[in-house]
Amino acid sequence: PGAGHLVHDDAPGKYQEAVEAFLTSFTRCA
Repeated sequence: PGAGHLVHDDAPGKYQEAVEAFLTSFTRCA
């Protein structure tokens, strides 16, 4: 949890963008 929290705090925008892109690709493939 420490590492994930650090990454999220360091770049929440990039993290959210990556997650959204991943979910979009995942739903497209599914």
